[in-house]
Amino acid sequence: GRGRGKQRGVAVLAAAARGLIDAGFTRADLLLFAGASHGGVIVTACALADPGLCAGVVSTAAPLDLLNLDAHPLGRNWIGEFGDPGTAEGRARLEAVSPLSRAEKLAPGTGPPAFLGIVLDEDSRIAADDTDRLVTVLRRKGGTAELWRAPSTGHGGNHLDSLHRLGATVLGFAEQVTGSTAPRPTPAAPPGTRCPDETKRA
Repeated sequence: GRGRGKQRGVAVLAAAARGLIDAGFTRADLLLFAGASHGGVIVTACALADPGLCAGVVSTAAPLDLLNLDAHPLGRNWIGEFGDPGTAEGRARLEAVSPLSRAEKLAPGTGPPAFLGIVLDEDSRIAADDTDRLVTVLRRKGGTAELWRAPSTGHGGNHLDSLHRLGATVLGFAEQVTGSTAPRPTPAAPPGTRCPDETKRA
């Protein structure tokens, strides 16, 4: 899903999530989306397109306002990936995918999934403003949204201590939004599969 097909990437993620739910591997209230950089755009756009599909979403170092790519140091390099906001056609297509645009169009009371926006303290590629603005919009819409600035962390190779802090923050958020004591679903066995007791009896 690049350029004109960027929406396809969002749709594929949604289909995968619904497939896991329909197969009984998880439930929407136990499902968390997480993505970094351009992946953060996809997971956040997907979560805001269908607010009931997951419990929460984590976006790390992502350009969340696709209509304002020039705000990022490398933004002009991403036109091939996302599209050109400088043309009417490109702007309309980007507005349909852009997480910030989707958040601004949420009806009050929609109840968007919980959001954790992570910005990297030493990021030389992605500016933090998009994430900060998205947190503000989601809170205004009645959602739960948090901003966390990862210390001593950049958009590339990082020290293990920094990565451990980042991982612990994401896992803590996941525990918080899904509920650590929630009973986990048991996936249904594929058709024709015997359960262990049946195998023993056979």
